[in-house]
Amino acid sequence: MRKSVARQIVDAEQRRLDHANTLIRLFPNAEDSDRHGDERIRICKRLRRVEGQLHRLAERYCDDVTLDTDWMEAEGERLIKLANRILGNAGPDALPVIWNRDPRGYSLKIDTQVLNAQGAEGMREDVRASGIQTDWGGYGILAPEIN
Repeated sequence: MRKSVARQIVDAEQRRLDHANTLIRLFPNAEDSDRHGDERIRICKRLRRVEGQLHRLAERYCDDVTLDTDWMEAEGERLIKLANRILGNAGPDALPVIWNRDPRGYSLKIDTQVLNAQGAEGMREDVRASGIQTDWGGYGILAPEIN
């Protein structure tokens, strides 16, 4: 039986809220960690904007052979710093936020191997237990498209 459009919208909003809560568990110093309920979804929206910018940059790199790679790397680093600021991800126990330059997938990820190693030492929970969506390579997707 098909779900109504209204029910699909409610389900998507709940999945966004679940993802926001997962991000805040992994990144307790995130800018929106003090927000409650639906306001927490703001972190997902902000990261989706960064994801989109990084994805367009990766596409441009593949399409434009004349693109200045130094500029591209600098722009990518600027956007990763922005994502880290949104996540409150700084200091000695910062998690590795990475930029996937392959435009066929998500661009903004965390290295789950490092995250799992830190979890084993008690610094962070295991990524599989955290509930964060992962890609086929096992990388955690910070800004998945949730419809």
